[in-house]
Amino acid sequence: LRVPLSATVDYHGFRVICTSVLPTNLIKYGDSGEVRRERRELVHGTDDRGEIVHNDSRECNNLLAGIARKLNLAAHNVKGSKDLNPKTIHAGVDVRAYKLDEERFGLVNLWNCLPSENPVGSEHLPIAPRGHSIFWRM
Repeated sequence: LRVPLSATVDYHGFRVICTSVLPTNLIKYGDSGEVRRERRELVHGTDDRGEIVHNDSRECNNLLAGIARKLNLAAHNVKGSKDLNPKTIHAGVDVRAYKLDEERFGLVNLWNCLPSENPVGSEHLPIAPRGHSIFWRM
């Protein structure tokens, strides 16, 4: 799995998060070097706001399961609004994994890779008035 290089830059009171762009497009070239076909192959996550959730690669899913075990994250079922059956994933549905080539995958949208923390089950977080906690600790 590949992740983009990121850096936080603080400059005169401003904070900027700089992230490189992964080459998520698969490009096939012809014999003379011209571009024959260019496509993106999403194998995990969603790119249409949750309408369809992808979990299409067993190899990528196994890699994410290993990372989830190290971070003590449980597998969970998700279902897009157009999906018929739920899919078991090991990372947040916002995290997208693209096939970079035959052996490598790249992860993008890691800003929400860890689940939110419920204040009811976490003693160190204050409980919101009337129990309406819409902003869980991220």
